[in-house]
Amino acid sequence: MNTFASIFQRPWVRALAVIIVAFAALFVHYGSLLQAPGSRLFSDTGDGLKNYYVFAYHVAHDSTLMQFDGMNHPFGEQIGYPDAQPALSGVVKLISVVVPGVQNHTVAVINLAALLGMVLTAFSIYLLLCHFGTNWVYAGLCGIALAALSPQTFRVQAAHHGLSYGWTLTLTAYFFIRTITSIKYHRWALFGGMITFIGLYLHPYTGMITASWMGFLLLIVCFPMIQRKTWSRLFYSGALVAGPIALFLLVQALTDHHTGRTAHPLGFFEYCTSWSGVLAPPSGYRSALSWSVFPWNMPQEFEATSYLGLGAMLGLIVLIPTRAIQWAHNAPLREGEVAWPTILTALFLASLPLLGFAFGLPFSETNGPYPWSIPFIGQFRSPGRFGWASYYAFGLFVMFGSWWLWRRARGFSRYAAGAFAAAIPLLYLYEANTMHTQVADSIAHHRNVLSYEGLLPEERMLIDRVDPKRYRAIIPILTSLQVRMNDCSCRTIIPCN
Repeated sequence: MNTFASIFQRPWVRALAVIIVAFAALFVHYGSLLQAPGSRLFSDTGDGLKNYYVFAYHVAHDSTLMQFDGMNHPFGEQIGYPDAQPALSGVVKLISVVVPGVQNHTVAVINLAALLGMVLTAFSIYLLLCHFGTNWVYAGLCGIALAALSPQTFRVQAAHHGLSYGWTLTLTAYFFIRTITSIKYHRWALFGGMITFIGLYLHPYTGMITASWMGFLLLIVCFPMIQRKTWSRLFYSGALVAGPIALFLLVQALTDHHTGRTAHPLGFFEYCTSWSGVLAPPSGYRSALSWSVFPWNMPQEFEATSYLGLGAMLGLIVLIPTRAIQWAHNAPLREGEVAWPTILTALFLASLPLLGFAFGLPFSETNGPYPWSIPFIGQFRSPGRFGWASYYAFGLFVMFGSWWLWRRARGFSRYAAGAFAAAIPLLYLYEANTMHTQVADSIAHHRNVLSYEGLLPEERMLIDRVDPKRYRAIIPILTSLQVRMNDCSCRTIIPCN
């Protein structure tokens, strides 16, 4: 074995190589933003602008970590509600005490966290596929491809930053699997629980999706642990799932002193996913091949898109019957073949209830049952997001399956299996290129209006004319009211006295 090949036998070298390639792939579309991360906003309107604002305000002005005073004057708000990513903004706030000036670069922090989160997602998928027994080069390629097409990328463009972190799902899945397979399961359970808790305080949806996915996985794998009476491992696995949620609810109960919250949030049935949202991305992000496969418009709710990818569809069509036949024959492994990991099948099955919930099941708007009739569940008014777990589970199933199929093929069929294994990640990358081209083009037009340097001259003049010491709050006025009042201003300012 030559020196070059021996270097890549080291796991840390392989991991570093995957991270470098993933970063290079990210640089293709977001190179200018990575070089000047504070120069642009992912979105400069609506929720996007608000999400940048609440993060920046919390870091610069709030006196505590758990309360937000930048809206709902004079009462403020508990930090978990305004999408301020408290797990990240709180850390930046603490750093700003030691390193003054950091609070002036919150846009750069947010943008880098969202973009580098894609690299971490790719790396965690690589870890999962390597754990299943995939060749590390193929695992790295598939990790980058699966992370690139993630439906959570749409949250990046919308500047729903807390919803964009795919690694909160995939890294926790890796830690959970290590918890039930490793000798030193205690530390893996701790790591997995920490990631889920961080996810809950980046955005409650990402943490809850992760905990739900791992919860269903635990239901599937707990029976062998009960049979073997490995109670300690079972306890730690359960703690990984339930512990973060219990701690999150405890912290919320101790720090949220606001009353009158909505008991029945609206939007549940409007924000369910649909077959259009599973079989195609939003129309502006569809590739030419997607239009060829489904040559008709596929309207969907942007908030609920859970696109699986053409690679996943092709892979499932081929692999499910192939795997079923192999399982039925129960033939012994031949030399060079890779065993199908049972935990991968469990991971796939555990995502199906979440996909059903993404469709709104088992609830009905006309006949019931209704989601708000179940404690806690009714607070999640965008069920379509829960389909993201299936995106990763189906992708892992298909990508490992294509490698597994190639390793067990013999003769001429090995060439066909090799072409199939190559086609799966390439399909993901092809579609992802179309998606990220659109996202990057959109970002290029959104200047950083939270920075004084990013404002136009007339905007700077307006800001300079306002004495902040004379006012306590700004009240937005609806456009319809502005027209009725013949008032061109967009805000009313409350004087201090």
